[in-house]
Amino acid sequence: MRRIYILVFMASTLVIGAQTTVNYPQRVANYDATFTDGGGNFDDGSENFGMWANYDAKQSVAFRNFTESGVPGGTATTMAVGDSFTITVSATQASYGVIGLALLSSPSATASWADRINNYAVQVNLNGNDGNNDPWEVVSTAGTINTSSIGGSTSYADFVFKFTLNTATTMNVSINNDTEVFDVTLNNSNITGYSIYISDDWNGVANSNIFWKPTTEYVYATSDTEIPVITYLGNDPVSIEVGETYADAGATASDNVDGDITTSIVVVNPVNTATVGEYTVTYNVSDAAGNAAVQVTRTVIVEDSSLSSIDGDNETLKVIMYPNPTASKWTIESSRVINNLTLFNLLGQKVLEQTAYEMKVTIDASDLKTGVYMLNINNTTMKRVIKK
Repeated sequence: MRRIYILVFMASTLVIGAQTTVNYPQRVANYDATFTDGGGNFDDGSENFGMWANYDAKQSVAFRNFTESGVPGGTATTMAVGDSFTITVSATQASYGVIGLALLSSPSATASWADRINNYAVQVNLNGNDGNNDPWEVVSTAGTINTSSIGGSTSYADFVFKFTLNTATTMNVSINNDTEVFDVTLNNSNITGYSIYISDDWNGVANSNIFWKPTTEYVYATSDTEIPVITYLGNDPVSIEVGETYADAGATASDNVDGDITTSIVVVNPVNTATVGEYTVTYNVSDAAGNAAVQVTRTVIVEDSSLSSIDGDNETLKVIMYPNPTASKWTIESSRVINNLTLFNLLGQKVLEQTAYEMKVTIDASDLKTGVYMLNINNTTMKRVIKK
């Protein structure tokens, strides 16, 4: 008896976030080896792999290696921690036989019914048990059996199995989208492929084929190495008047895996609006995998507009000086080019002279004596500065 499904299915590879998903088309040509003893296999419609084994202990097995392409000829794959494999079968039950699949570790042979579990890591079986029709069971290390409550019947149903490698030696086995889940220890590690099998397909009422079908896919749990990205909001730099309140515009952060991680941004805001000067606000964030974003900064200038005067061209010259007082250096910023700077002590003696031709100039005060000085800017503006 053959049951026909008419759908369209193509081999494909999808990259979703940090995972790569490879579909495994269920076709006869995509299996690396088969064994039959009075049973057989066939392509059903456009996307299903059918198997039969009509009564009297007839048997059918198919073996398939994992590859990066999901079809023979691709680069071989050994299951890594975090990887998962999902496979679906449409079946009734095998009242006097078994329906099952096994994940294998480089089987030494694929030429007999016994080889279906050659070097098995884990098995999932629906045993007929001489007409008692046991539910699906998971077989793991040294033949350990975990029995589910999910069974077959004389009517077709889809059974979905997902195998996720937790560690090199342990695996999570999910039946029907986590309806039942088992964490087991593997009988063998280094999983390289799988086998599917059936013996005696009599279900108590009729001989019933089984159909391996979509979804059958392998998901590579690729490690997350891409850093998140921070984007500041508002302007950079920002100028505010001394004594005003500064409200930082903030920033956003996004990650290729974690999505919007703005709430995880660590902001360091040292702005003191009571003191004229230039401050740097920093933004940092890391994603769940520990990848740190490139730090983003914003410059905030606290200025005093009273430090304005009229230069020789009758234009307003705005000057910002910080820190004042200082123990090491002053920074002078101007709305126009600073050509020269001259520093006098309170006796009128010149103690320093500097040419610049820049709009931002630094004066080294480290060798000056503690005291009050007068700074002449461009021979038009005189300001008082203090050396601590």
